[in-house]
Amino acid sequence: MTALRYQNDGGPGVVRNDEHPYKLPGLSPTDAALVEGDTLLMFRFLSLMTLCEDVRAADDDQPTAFLLEQPEDPANYRDEADVQQHRYFSVYRTQEWQDFQSRYGLSQFSFDQCRMGHLKRKPTTIATNLTELAQLDGLRGEPEGEATSS
Repeated sequence: MTALRYQNDGGPGVVRNDEHPYKLPGLSPTDAALVEGDTLLMFRFLSLMTLCEDVRAADDDQPTAFLLEQPEDPANYRDEADVQQHRYFSVYRTQEWQDFQSRYGLSQFSFDQCRMGHLKRKPTTIATNLTELAQLDGLRGEPEGEATSS
């Protein structure tokens, strides 16, 4: 989940945390429906990988290509006091994700999208088995014309 949800600036708010990774209790019906739909979509996406791998021929040594893009875990790039105060959530820390990543031998690569033309820094992590994307790992910087941005 992006750190922007924690700003209390009138924009979308926090909808998950480490204790409730699939929906915080007490959300408005609208927010609850959105987060439930998002969770369902994520698990459907992961199930496609599972299905593809389950039906792949045993003698096929080429695994199903996989790529998932999500906001980078704020605990990786924000200062410790900020992380402790907000207790940011990341899908990449859930047990379900860690089990899935281990089962399919996926790697994670983190980078700032501004280095590829995005107007904001936009810290991002991709999870993939496409080793060619390893060159993105650690690509960091500030957007042109902007001192700081998350």
